[in-house]
Amino acid sequence: FSRTLEIVNANLHGISLAGDVESPIELVSHSTVNSPVLRGVRGRGTLDSPSATLSSDTLLLLEGSGWFASSYSGGQAAISFKASENWSSTARGSRIEVYTTPIGATAQVLGATLTDAGQLGIGIASPITGLHHAKDEYVASLILTQLGETTANPAGYIGRKSRGTVASPSI
Repeated sequence: FSRTLEIVNANLHGISLAGDVESPIELVSHSTVNSPVLRGVRGRGTLDSPSATLSSDTLLLLEGSGWFASSYSGGQAAISFKASENWSSTARGSRIEVYTTPIGATAQVLGATLTDAGQLGIGIASPITGLHHAKDEYVASLILTQLGETTANPAGYIGRKSRGTVASPSI
């Protein structure tokens, strides 16, 4: 590679890697056992006296932003790894949240949550079943397609329509 990488710490908020060419960050491992790891480590307290991670603390945030009119935007798309409970030597529940910014908007909204129990919520922060999709619109919000010619194992689903909103449904 004949690329130049400049390490900048002008904003005093961390380390920025800057360059005028595509500058991927690569983690390389040559091993039959270990693979490259990108790890976020979160604790409370101080470096000299750390204390336990608490529920909803962000463990790692991967965030994307871009340039507009006169400056860089804040994060417009993100994957956030979070603690789901106060951590201890016997409990370390976690979840993953995905955020996007709708077209014509400037603020991130929660798009999906994968809980500590493996439940996937699309458009909802706290899914109550394996796949929970919620949307405040009068359009089809879930399409199930079964491929193949067998009818022995048909697709199963529960459909429910209610008035109100995702946050406050009513019958």
